[in-house]
Amino acid sequence: MCSLVPAAIRSCRVPLFNSKTLLMGSNMQCLAVFQGNLLEPKRYVSRRQAKLHRFPTLKPFKVKYTGDITKALEPLDLSPLKTGFHDQYLIDKYMGNEMIKRACSLEFADGQEKMAYRLYDITRKVQIHPKDLDSLEVRIAKWTIRIRNQIQHCTRCKRDIRSRVQLKERIDKRRKLLKKLRKEDYRKFKWLLEFLKIKYIPHPDYYRKLSKRKRARLEIVKQALAIRREKINTVKERVDAEKAQFQKYKEEVLANVERQLKELEIEQTKLPRKPSVKT
Repeated sequence: MCSLVPAAIRSCRVPLFNSKTLLMGSNMQCLAVFQGNLLEPKRYVSRRQAKLHRFPTLKPFKVKYTGDITKALEPLDLSPLKTGFHDQYLIDKYMGNEMIKRACSLEFADGQEKMAYRLYDITRKVQIHPKDLDSLEVRIAKWTIRIRNQIQHCTRCKRDIRSRVQLKERIDKRRKLLKKLRKEDYRKFKWLLEFLKIKYIPHPDYYRKLSKRKRARLEIVKQALAIRREKINTVKERVDAEKAQFQKYKEEVLANVERQLKELEIEQTKLPRKPSVKT
């Protein structure tokens, strides 16, 4: 790796390249990613002024960690009643008046009441029977609603560290319940993943903390693969364009050959043909 870095980088002054160049390292030992002929430096700064490149960390509200394919909650219908007004006696006695019915609906509910209705609604959809309130699938569904609600809060309030810690704990609790349900009933486990639109991401067998140098190497490999993929796509597009031109040229040549054969009165069957190669 050091042999790929030019002497200008190893000297006391560090060249800055374009946006696709990566400068990072402990004690300002810089690593660089080059693309094609982009080795010409644009400007120079001292080592004290050069800043370390911060690599992206795995945040708790990303799909790779949470497993939630859809982060946002579904839009809520405001016409139903609140959770405390579903008793048939109250509906028959008081809900005949439209003003009372509207005042008891979700249109005039606060955040806690809307959250309670979401939990009530997801419980009705997942539970096996009306008295099922503590099964694994019901608990997982409730944790999913709470997690997605807290993901929205953590996205808005990025400095709320306490909520981020709570979010991580809730994700770990749901993952533990998913693991237990996976052992007990795999078919119900698969159905619940599709219904809630989540992805089961188990804990790794072992955890190894990445150093700065290791993260730098992974980032360099990632950028190199992106450059390689871009070049391959460019070559494919150029080949497709040339293929169309060659097909047009081939048709013109074959038409010219057929015209000459007719003028010379030569049968096409008597022309030597190459043996077909079986693929």
